[in-house]
Amino acid sequence: MLHGPAFLLDFTRHGAYAVVRVEGELDIAAVPQLESSIRRAAQRAPRVVVDLRRVDFIDSYALSALVALHDECGTAPWSLHCVPGPGIQRLLDLADARDALRWISAEQLAG
Repeated sequence: MLHGPAFLLDFTRHGAYAVVRVEGELDIAAVPQLESSIRRAAQRAPRVVVDLRRVDFIDSYALSALVALHDECGTAPWSLHCVPGPGIQRLLDLADARDALRWISAEQLAG
């Protein structure tokens, strides 16, 4: 029996970036909160980074939401970048989605 969500979203500000740190499992249940967190971050800074390093699992719904938000940036005054994590690499390869998102390294975020 689950005793809460299988994911955690946290917002921080890091220099010019609004960072949404994600931990756990991103699935269809997490999508509304993920989208809301990213949009709130975009109101606080024009550069939003979604840190996926602590994501263990991501399903196609969550990946689609990230891609849709990335596409939305084409007409919005903010940009979206993702810090990759090992838990999502396989899905990105299977979905041929690596080029659908902008990636930023953890070192770039730290620098």
